[in-house]
Amino acid sequence: MSYLLSLLSLASLAVESSYTLNEKGLIVVAIGLAGVFIILLLFFATIILIQKIVGLFDKTGKKPDEVKE
Repeated sequence: MSYLLSLLSLASLAVESSYTLNEKGLIVVAIGLAGVFIILLLFFATIILIQKIVGLFDKTGKKPDEVKE
């Protein structure tokens, strides 16, 4: 949560300060890229978690095509 607050304070600093338009644009791009990578990391963590949960319920330990009925 503190990371989000620091990003918001950086964004407000960019708006209220006397930065040039290029500097403000770079700050906005940096915040946007940080947000995109945070979302990608969350997706990655979710995929890993789902794979582990599915692995817990798989009692056979074999691939579905190897299971004989």
